[in-house]
Amino acid sequence: SAPADVVTALGLQPNLGEAHLAHGLCHYRIDRDFARALPELEIARRLLPNDSETEMTIAFIRRRQGRWREALSIQESVLARNPLTDEYEHELHATATMLRDWPAAAQHAARAIALSPQMDALKGERALVDLWQHGNLGPLQKLLAGLSGYGDLDGNFLWARWDAAMLARDFQKAHEA
Repeated sequence: SAPADVVTALGLQPNLGEAHLAHGLCHYRIDRDFARALPELEIARRLLPNDSETEMTIAFIRRRQGRWREALSIQESVLARNPLTDEYEHELHATATMLRDWPAAAQHAARAIALSPQMDALKGERALVDLWQHGNLGPLQKLLAGLSGYGDLDGNFLWARWDAAMLARDFQKAHEA
C-alpha cells in the first residue's frame, strides 16, 4: 500500500498532481499493482500535463502489459518534448527491440550514445542490434575487446564477453571470461 505521507498529502490536497504521481509510483514500484497505479497516474497526467515521469511510467506499465505500440506512442511523445534526454532514447531503443524493429532500435541506441558517449552499456546494446538483426558478432566483439576492465557491478560485460565467445565458438575466450 502507499506510504502514509502520500495518503496524508492526498487527504490535505486531493488535487495535488505530485501526490497522485507518488501514489501511482508506490503502486507501480512497490506493490507492482498496475491496476491501482494507472488511475493515479492518469489523474497525475491530467493535473501535471507536462510531467515526463508520469507519462513514462504509464508507458512502462503498458510495455509490461504487452501493449507495445501504446507504450511506443507515449514514449515518442515524451521524447518529442525532451529530445536531449538519453534515458528516453534508451527506453525507445528497448521498446523497439521488443518489437523487433531493428532500424528504430539502432537509431534510438545511436542517439542515446550521442547524448551519453561515456555509457559503454549503451554501446553494447547498440552492438547487440547488429547481432540480433544480422547475426553480426563483429561490433560486439570489437566493443568488448576495447574495454580495459569490466567496470560493472552486475557483471553484464563479463556475461557479454562469455556469451559473445560462445556464439563465436571460441571456447578458450569463454573459459577466460
